[in-house]
Amino acid sequence: SIVMFDPQAKYLPNVNPANPGKRINFLSDEIQQNFPDQIAPYFSFGVRPDKSFDGTLFRLPLRTSEQARSSRLSSHFCSPTELRALLEAFYEECAHTLLFLKHVHSIECLHYPADAKEP
Repeated sequence: SIVMFDPQAKYLPNVNPANPGKRINFLSDEIQQNFPDQIAPYFSFGVRPDKSFDGTLFRLPLRTSEQARSSRLSSHFCSPTELRALLEAFYEECAHTLLFLKHVHSIECLHYPADAKEP
């Protein structure tokens, strides 16, 4: 299953600001048929409907400058250049961070361009 958060209660059905999260069996036939573009990136990391995935994936919901302007949470838009700089800084800190994380064995940041078949 996947847990999705929509703090503005704007994109997910049946959520509200007091309860903005939703757990979805995203490997169900219904979800795969109706939202293949949302599921496809996970398959690149080894997620399969017929087997267990031993790990945790974070998919960052980046937004356009227009979405940022209309957001009630923050009007800040993170450009691709700014995001790359943030991830590079995170990468530099990872060696120190992993020392204190008991169950985290590795951290990877992968970029999945819109025109790519795989990350």
